[in-house]
Amino acid sequence: MNYSDLEVVGRVVSPSQVDEFTFALNENKEIRAKEYCLVKHPLEDTFCLCRVITGSVQNPTVSPKGIGAVIAKSGFEIGKEQEVALMKAEVLGYIKDGKFRPPDFPIAPNSRVYKCIEEWIKPFLQAQEGIQIYVGKDPFSNLPISLSLDWITKGHLGVYGQTRSGKTSFVLRLIKSAVDNDPPARFVIYDRYGEYSPLIDAGYGVRLGYDSFLSGAVSPEEVALRLGLDPKSSAFRDVRTAIEVIMERGDEVTPEAILEELEAIKMRSDVKGRVEYVLRSPKAKRELELLSKRRTESEDIFQLIKDNPVVIIDFSIDADIGRQQIAFSHILGKLFTRAVSTRGEEFTCINVIEEAQFFAPERGMPTYGNPWENGSLTALSMGVSQLGGYNVGFIIMTQRPAYVAKAVLAQCNTHICFRLMSSADHDQVSGVTGYSLWRLREILPNLETHVGFLLGAASPFWFPVFCETDLWEYPRKATKTASQLLREMSS
Repeated sequence: MNYSDLEVVGRVVSPSQVDEFTFALNENKEIRAKEYCLVKHPLEDTFCLCRVITGSVQNPTVSPKGIGAVIAKSGFEIGKEQEVALMKAEVLGYIKDGKFRPPDFPIAPNSRVYKCIEEWIKPFLQAQEGIQIYVGKDPFSNLPISLSLDWITKGHLGVYGQTRSGKTSFVLRLIKSAVDNDPPARFVIYDRYGEYSPLIDAGYGVRLGYDSFLSGAVSPEEVALRLGLDPKSSAFRDVRTAIEVIMERGDEVTPEAILEELEAIKMRSDVKGRVEYVLRSPKAKRELELLSKRRTESEDIFQLIKDNPVVIIDFSIDADIGRQQIAFSHILGKLFTRAVSTRGEEFTCINVIEEAQFFAPERGMPTYGNPWENGSLTALSMGVSQLGGYNVGFIIMTQRPAYVAKAVLAQCNTHICFRLMSSADHDQVSGVTGYSLWRLREILPNLETHVGFLLGAASPFWFPVFCETDLWEYPRKATKTASQLLREMSS
C-alpha cells in the first residue's frame, strides 16, 4: 500500500500502551471521536488501524501531571494559542501476510498519525462463508455490514439498548434481509409487546397467541403450576396427585373433582381451605377450561417453522407472566428435544427473545413471575448453551442487560449495543464481551438512535465497529407523542 498521500493529523505523545495511545492534534487539522486513523507499527513494516475514542483540550503550561514535558519530549511544537487538542485512540490491529493481527506492541512516541480513508479499511474485512444478512453500514467508513447467519445460529446474538434507541428496528431489518434470502431463513419471535406486526403485514409469516401452544395434552405438574400453587408445598404435591388420578380416569378436571380427590387423601382441613380458595379463583377457572380441551392438538411448532419464514408467538395478549413463562419453557423444550434427537439435521431456526429478563433474570435483580419454578430460566440457559451445536440459534434482546442472567448473555459470541446510560448495564456488557469498560462508558451513552456498537464472530470486521441500521420499518409502538395526545384529550 502507498501511504504517501495520506494526511498527517498529529503525533503520538508518550506514554502509550499496547492497545491505546494519546496523540496531539496538529494545528488546523481535524479528526473526531469514532473516526479511523493509521499509525506505523513499531516493529513491522506496516500500519496499524486505529480509532479515536475521545479527546480533550489542555494548556501544557498549566495542566497537571507534567503533560507539557510529555508533549515536549515527543517533539510536538506548541502553537501560539498554547492549548493542545489531545486525542485518545485505540489500536484495532494490523495486517501481516494477508492475515489480521491484534495489537501486540505499544505505538512508538512521536509516530505520525494519519487520517484514514475507506480504501485502507477494506483489507480488514474478513471473508464470511454461508448466508450473509445485510443490516446496515459503518458510518465512519461507509462500508456495508452483513452478519453471518451461520454464526448467529451456532453462536447467538445479544442485542441491547434502552427504549427508542433502535434495537427492535435493527432486528426487524435483520429478519427482513434474512427471509428475503433464497432460501429464506426461519425465525421464531417471542413478541412481548406486539412490535413485530410489520413482518406479518409484509406477508412473511403468522402470528399466534402463546396459549395456542398450551391447548394440547399437559402434565398434572404443569396444571398445578398454572393454578399458581407453590411447587415446594405439600398442597402442590397433593393437588398434582389428585389431577393425575382424575386424568388417568379420563374425567374432566374441575375444582369439584380435585376437591373430592383431596378429601380421599385426607388433606389437612386448613390446607384444603386455602386450596379451595385458589381453585375457585377466576385464574383457576380459566386454566381448567383450557385443560378441558386437552384432547385437541396444540399448534405444531415444527410444521409452522417449515411453512413460514416467521412465526410470531404473541405474549401481548395478556399480562400473566407466570403463564407466559410456562408457555415459553414448553415451546423451547419441544425445540430442544427435537433438535437434539435429530442431531440438528431436520430443521433450523433462530429464536428472537424480546426482553429476556422476563424469562432469565440475573440473581439479585428485579424478577417477574417465577422463572425458576416455571422453567423459563432453565429452558433458555440450556437452549443457548446447547442448541447452537444443533442449528438452533438465539437473538437475546433487552433494555437492561444487567437484569439478564450472565449465564445466558455469556453464551452469545456476537453483541450489538445501542444507547445505554446505566453503569450497571455497561458493567454487564463489558463482563460478557471482554471489551474495555472505560471505553464502553465513553461510547454507549453517546450513541445516536439506530447506531449500535457491534462486536463478535458474526461481524464482517475483525474488531468492534459502529453499525448504522438501514431502516426498513419501525416497531409498532405509539405513533403519537404525549403532547399530541394531551391536545386531543383537551379538545
